[in-house]
Amino acid sequence: MVSDRAGRLRDLGPLVANVEEVSEIVDLVVGSEYLATDANESGFRLKAPAAEAVHLAMHGVINAEEPFNSYLMFERVDSSAENDGRLTVAEIHDLKLRGDLAVLSA
Repeated sequence: MVSDRAGRLRDLGPLVANVEEVSEIVDLVVGSEYLATDANESGFRLKAPAAEAVHLAMHGVINAEEPFNSYLMFERVDSSAENDGRLTVAEIHDLKLRGDLAVLSA
């Protein structure tokens, strides 16, 4: 994860092997993969609450001064709070997730 004391977005660069990682996991377990523009915040909000497990291969940004404003970076679809590409800790806290396993591979 990238640490930015004020939570400012910096050029994080591309992830190196996230597509291959997700494809291999989907081959091992029953599940769905969401890549590029399909890997968006509103889609996660819609599908994650029903998932038994969630594996996220993405960037995360830590805001050391305001931890609840730390976030996971999804594909940005628009500028609305639901799809700005930043799923904050505060927003995750408000989701009703029922799964037993969550993995963040950053």
